[in-house]
Amino acid sequence: MPTIDTLRPDQLEDSSAVLARAFDDDPVFRYLYPTPRRRQWSTGNFLQAIVRDGLPFGEVWAAIDDGAVVGTAGWLPEGTYPPSRRRAVRQLVAAWQALLTPHTFRDGLRYLTEDAVLGRLDTTGVPAYLETSTEGNVAWYRHHGFEVQREVRPVPAGPPVWTMWREPKT
Repeated sequence: MPTIDTLRPDQLEDSSAVLARAFDDDPVFRYLYPTPRRRQWSTGNFLQAIVRDGLPFGEVWAAIDDGAVVGTAGWLPEGTYPPSRRRAVRQLVAAWQALLTPHTFRDGLRYLTEDAVLGRLDTTGVPAYLETSTEGNVAWYRHHGFEVQREVRPVPAGPPVWTMWREPKT
């Protein structure tokens, strides 16, 4: 049975490998990185930069099974997203290798600049926002009270991203 604990910096590489596998079928990553080998490496590199950014806030968690990271989830505290210019530059530098081709640099940045604010906890009384690039997730989130606000196509030939909203549950 896995245990849940905060992710340690020395677990970052294992975490990014797990996340790369978890997001392998994500339409945006498949669009940006069509070949499996490039997708695994680039997605892991990109997600590692995101997780590294979240570590100082203390809300990056790992599921550990027999000493191995088998899952990772993270939250940013209110007021920390979108990231400051300094954090955004640090993330870009850390993920730079994942954006090396003209296609992934141009289109990847378009997807990044369309990010919506992730949901806040119901206890704050603040509405929750999220985005998904997986069409099947839209129905799942609707089941949990989210409604689609808009469908965004940052790249005309690329897959869409759905921005969703939910009023806080009281």
